[in-house]
Amino acid sequence: MNRKVETHAKASNIMIEKVLQRQNCVWSDIFSDLTSNGDICLPSNLNNGIEAASVALVGRKQRSDVIRYLCIAKDCAVAHFIREQLSTGCEFEVVLDGESYYLEGKQGHSYLHFQFWLEAFCLTVMLRYWDKMHELLSYDESIFDTANIQSDKFDRALFALIKGIFKKGSNMQALMQDAVTASEPRFIDEHRQPWAYSLLLPLLEIVSYILTTDVEEQYQEAMYKACQSHKDIWQSKDASSPKGWLSLPLTAMAVLAYEYRKYELGFDTDYIPSWIVVGDYK
Repeated sequence: MNRKVETHAKASNIMIEKVLQRQNCVWSDIFSDLTSNGDICLPSNLNNGIEAASVALVGRKQRSDVIRYLCIAKDCAVAHFIREQLSTGCEFEVVLDGESYYLEGKQGHSYLHFQFWLEAFCLTVMLRYWDKMHELLSYDESIFDTANIQSDKFDRALFALIKGIFKKGSNMQALMQDAVTASEPRFIDEHRQPWAYSLLLPLLEIVSYILTTDVEEQYQEAMYKACQSHKDIWQSKDASSPKGWLSLPLTAMAVLAYEYRKYELGFDTDYIPSWIVVGDYK
């Protein structure tokens, strides 16, 4: 493993400790009032969990700490989708950071867009919570219809492509072509294009290699280019955001490639933690 994509993350030890300490205090306060703050608590702590995990990775914290933060993010995201799909008054249990809470369904429109779903999906794959992954895959495209943030044609085509990976009998060639067509500039808002083309479009080639045997070298090259693209866009657009210090989509794709084909990443990078890829969480 000779090649490496160096991280653009820059954080002092003091900054890392302050962020993690602050986040732990915030979680303690919010979780204690979860039943009344669910609308805000669940989706916001997807982002908070991802950022805390990213900071912990850069700070070389224990793997158990990183997993804890990713699990909080995953559980909040999955619970949010369940809550939004259940009728008002229907109770369900959610476990957050080892504690059980009981929430009621409350159908709404917030945080039901594709990007939120994608982050939730990636977390379930990275942590190998396959039952939760299939729960997210059970939703159809209509969940995006009433979201306060609209999902465009490319979002929906990528959603269908990801679902197709796990659905027996899917016409993956047709789904891939639909996604390629939907990636044309006329279907994506011009302000969103730099992000979509840098972070999402590379996933199409990666998926095609995951579905194919004996193409590990091509897969590794596609992942390397995608990782460099991830670095370039975050470094130029929002370098200080911890969410850019870890690539959820690429790490999730790397996990699937390892699980399906035993493909190795072939290069080193903090954006795609190798120990998560191979499932060495301890």
